[in-house]
Amino acid sequence: KVNQVAVIDWRKNEVVKIIPVNGSLHGVNLTPNGKQVWVGVGGAKEMAIIDVASLSVIKTLPFPKGGPTHIVFSPDGKYAYATGGGLLQKIHTETYKTSWVTSGSGAHLGVSPDGKEVWTLNHTFAQGDAYPYVLGGLQLSSARVFDSETGMFNAEMIFERRPHEIQFVPYDAVGRPAP
Repeated sequence: KVNQVAVIDWRKNEVVKIIPVNGSLHGVNLTPNGKQVWVGVGGAKEMAIIDVASLSVIKTLPFPKGGPTHIVFSPDGKYAYATGGGLLQKIHTETYKTSWVTSGSGAHLGVSPDGKEVWTLNHTFAQGDAYPYVLGGLQLSSARVFDSETGMFNAEMIFERRPHEIQFVPYDAVGRPAP
């Protein structure tokens, strides 16, 4: 249902608690330390932060434009990055202070394993005049790369299809480069 987060005990396959939030939600992510769940509550244009121990909302953070769509964390868990309304926002996870907000981001996002870059996918909103071409019947899309420290735009990669998720795979998972 909208306006709620269902907490499920996956071992028993049952709902143990329903946590109300102030609107419809989209992105739900657990912090790296497992102590909080951050929820993008797009219907209320805010992020709800749930304490895992008490299973209650302990903080809500307003989102500057539109509703937050997706949330991801830096590898060390010190920062959250959230997208929504064409914006990318960096938030300190202990003080809840916003470090920066930048425009031009997409929806789905990921942080590089070294924590230096934030990648966003621009597949869920109109690209306007940015990519007026169509390949294979589909409009072009892109991934944009931002510096995680400053929020500055670094690079963009154009795709002829619309990728939906970003995952970073450690180099050792795919082998080592030949000498």
